[in-house]
This record gives sequence, structure tokens and C-alpha cells, in this order.
Amino acid sequence: MFNPRKLTALLLALIIAAGSCLVAFSVDYLTGTVTLNTAFYDFGDNTADIIYAKHEDKIRADVYFTSDFPVKSMAFLFQYNKNIFELDTENAESSGNEFILTVNTSALGSGTYKDGQNLIPDTSKTESTGAVLVRLIRTTYIQYDNVNAFSLWFKVKETAGVDESGKLTIVPDSVMTPNNKYNHTEVTYITNPDLIGVNPNEAGTPIAKPQDYLSASQYLLTVNSSSNIVTTADEPLPPTHTVTFIADGRTIDTVEFTEGDESVNAPAVPEKTGYNGVWPAYTLGDSDITVTAQYTPITYTATFVADGKTVATEHFTVENKNINVPAVPAKPDHRGSWAPYTLGAADITINAIYEYVNPTANSWLNVKSSAEVDYRSKVKVTARGENVPAGYRVALYEGETFITAGDDTYVSCDCGEMKSGRDFNARIIDAKNNTMKNSAGADLRANISISVNSGFFKKIIAFFKWLFKCLPSVTVGP
Repeated sequence: MFNPRKLTALLLALIIAAGSCLVAFSVDYLTGTVTLNTAFYDFGDNTADIIYAKHEDKIRADVYFTSDFPVKSMAFLFQYNKNIFELDTENAESSGNEFILTVNTSALGSGTYKDGQNLIPDTSKTESTGAVLVRLIRTTYIQYDNVNAFSLWFKVKETAGVDESGKLTIVPDSVMTPNNKYNHTEVTYITNPDLIGVNPNEAGTPIAKPQDYLSASQYLLTVNSSSNIVTTADEPLPPTHTVTFIADGRTIDTVEFTEGDESVNAPAVPEKTGYNGVWPAYTLGDSDITVTAQYTPITYTATFVADGKTVATEHFTVENKNINVPAVPAKPDHRGSWAPYTLGAADITINAIYEYVNPTANSWLNVKSSAEVDYRSKVKVTARGENVPAGYRVALYEGETFITAGDDTYVSCDCGEMKSGRDFNARIIDAKNNTMKNSAGADLRANISISVNSGFFKKIIAFFKWLFKCLPSVTVGP
């Protein structure tokens, strides 16, 4: 029996199929690339080829898109080892078995929205491999240029084994080729460039028809993949190296450091007499290093002092002991020299030593040691100094009483009328009237003893001589 409703449906199906064929054959094969690139980060925002994580740690996958052509919708799989990971949907909005993604609209630019974009945990994989279907759907188009679209989070399971490794992977690019299509991975692109930027809600503007979109899986497109290995272990320590500290050819210590360290606990620089020692500046790098102590001679001071006054200062080190020795200041009647000394590793004071030199060691006195004179004789006492140096004098004393002094050769003294005996002495003295000494250390002193003949007749004779003013004059001396 003829059924008009069935005939109408059949004709409509044939028309749609024919239209689809016409569209398919009216468009050339598209050669372009949709790139899905992912950067993986651990919870500390660190990224590496291998990420080390512990239980409950989270791994972030930042997904970047690049497309050579306008895309209406996109869906792709994110595979993971479900023995280690589980999808972290703690902060995602749930809608049944789907979770609404938060898309980085600021990165994607104006004209992009998050409506209809979702991720669906997928259970169609093997027992150990899980997958997440990520779908982005638009009513018009999406065109990305290497922008960070959104992030997915995976959490390391508490049941994950220690030192167990697994991959986080965007499905390989082969699933997008015509010969190996994976039903969950697709890209639908817009074929009419004139529709780019068209607002379908604006009156009088073209609206994209179904025939304006084609599935990229029918054409020569690729999806670049990216993956990362995550292992459930503490991150291995960086390589270690050693710093060897050497002083005077001897190894003082060897200290281990880790690459990335900026300093180590260096040993104390061994003391070295007469030197200041330091470790030179060094940089820790990616290999063993040797640090050799640098010793600098200490500068010391030699101070020359004479009679309490500083004569000169000289500087020296244990390596250079050549100093200019000043002359010993002159001192009367003394021979000067510097005390013996040895320059070592310390400041030093060097004192002048003065040896007394007796200037009158070879001097002597020439006197008449005794004499007798008549009563009331006018007596003159003289003495001579022999080999007396300039600056010293010959003097006469009566007992210990100074009478007079001459020069360095001669002295005389008029003693007047002598009525009784008197004892004089001649001396060699200095400017301060100190009695000088001879080479034997004895005082340069010579006694002069004068006696008087005072008999009765001598006195009567002396009276008449006095009366007639003719008293005799007597010189007692050499």
C-alpha cells in the first residue's frame, strides 16, 4: 500500500543525503593544523619533563590552542594512568556526569564564551588508562592563536604506589587523520570565510547553515600531542660536588655541596706565623672545585729609641726584613750602639745602649806634693794637668773646699802670707765641678802639703822683713 508519509520521508532523506554529497564534493581537502599543546606544572608551579609528586599532590595541565582556520567546535581526549591519577573536579561546576570548565576568556579574546564547554570523564578505555573528554562547542566559530584556554587538574591518588610512574597525555596526532579517526576526537570548522565575525542574532546578516561546517576528521588535519611523566616519589636531589680547601699544600677539609647551593661552611683558614690568611672568593657550580688559601705577610714596626725618645720607625714583614737602621744619637763621653735584636713576627722596640767612655782615662796631675816655707812667706800654689781633653779643667781645693779652677793645662792660686801649714789638693774636674777619674777608676786628685818653719828666730826675721816690706814669695808647684 502506498504510504505518502513514508514516501515523503524517503524523498526528504534522499535530498539531504544528496545535499551532503554535493557539499562534500564541492569543497577541496583542507590542509591545516589544529594544535593542542599542554604545559604541565606541579603544585609548586614548577614544570619539567618529569614531575615528582606525593599522595594528594595536584598536577595542573595548562591547555593551549592554535588553529589555522575558524573552528565551530572541538572535542579531544586527555588520557591518564588511573592507577595513579584521578580527575580533580573539586572546583568545577557539576552537571550530571559533566563538569563545566572555566575558560580563560581574557586569553582567548573578545567574542569567545564558555557556554556549552564541558569535560566528561570517560570510561571506555582500558582498565589502567583513564580519559577525559573535553568538548568546546560554539554556535559560530572559535579561532585560537597559541593562547592558554583553560586548565585541568589531576590529583595523585592516595592508593598510588611509591615510585610508580604514569603519563598525562593529549591523545596522539594520528587520531585526527582520515585513516585513524577516534570517535571522541573531532574538529568542526566553518567553510565560509564570509561568515567569520558574523553575529547570527543580528538582523539581515547571513546565518551559518549546517552545510557551512565540515568535520575536520574527513580531511588532512593533525593534532599535535604533548605528554608528561609523573612519578610518585620525592624529587631527586641535584647532583653533589665537593669543595677542597688547601692551605700551604695541605688539604684542610673537603666540603660537599649540592648544585644550586651558593655557599658552604668553609673551615677556618689555618694560622700561619707572620701572615693573614683568607680563602679567596669562589663560585659553586656544577663540578668539583679546589680553593687554595691566600696568605698575605703582616706588616710590623721596628721602633728605635734612644734615652726615651723615638729616633725612627721602620716597617718589615717576615718575608722582607730589610730595614734602614738609623745612626745612634751622639751622647757626650759615651759610645752608642743599638741593642741586639732579631726581627720576627711582632712589633719590636730597639733601645740605644750607651757605654761610658772616660775622657780623662789617660790624664794625670803634675804637682809638688810637699814643701816647707819660712814663716810669713807669700805662697803661690800651682798645678798642671797632663793630657787633659778640652772642656775639662785643673782645679785647686783646700780639703774639700773649692778654691779656683784654671784651664785644661794649668791652675794657680795666691794663698797670701802663710803662718802655719796648709793642705791643698789639685783635681781635674768637668764643667759641673765633678772630679774626673783615671783609667783605674781613681779620682784624678793630687795632694799638696805645705808646712811652715815657725821657729823663734824665723818669726823675728819674718817680722823685720814684713816691717821693711820684703817678705819672700814662694811658688809651690811643678
